[in-house]
Amino acid sequence: MTSCPKPVKEKRKKKKRPKSERQVLKQRLDEIVPAITKQRDGWQCVQCGDRSRPTNGHVIVRGVYGTRWDLLNQHCQCAPCNQMHKFKPHLYISWFCKEFGYDTWVELNRRAEDKREPDWTVVQMRELLADYEDLYGRMQTLAVYDRSMLIAIGAYGAVHTKD
Repeated sequence: MTSCPKPVKEKRKKKKRPKSERQVLKQRLDEIVPAITKQRDGWQCVQCGDRSRPTNGHVIVRGVYGTRWDLLNQHCQCAPCNQMHKFKPHLYISWFCKEFGYDTWVELNRRAEDKREPDWTVVQMRELLADYEDLYGRMQTLAVYDRSMLIAIGAYGAVHTKD
């Protein structure tokens, strides 16, 4: 007696749900902030000056939404320095405090604790993206950068003066 072969099941194609506006805004902010940071820092590592493999480093990890898109929390780093600060964060923090002051470090940590992801409304994310798109456009028109000019146009976000 011969048996009939089992019917082949057709694989169902998974339907991709369209991204929500919140997801689109999050993705767009995650794209524009590193572009602003690298442009602001001249595509070179703020710690060692290397230009070979620029990445976007976060003083406070990017998983903390209070500072995820904060321009003061992000700096251009070469890949080795960015990797090193995962294991030796005190080096990056020391650099940050030397550049911007301890009070700014304290303020950045306060901001990190102030806002969690669910606290970001779509309206706030839209406004932040519009501000950053405007800033990025203004940065494209500048021929030469200096820190005081970049601070004045908001390329570092809210910076407290060093004491």
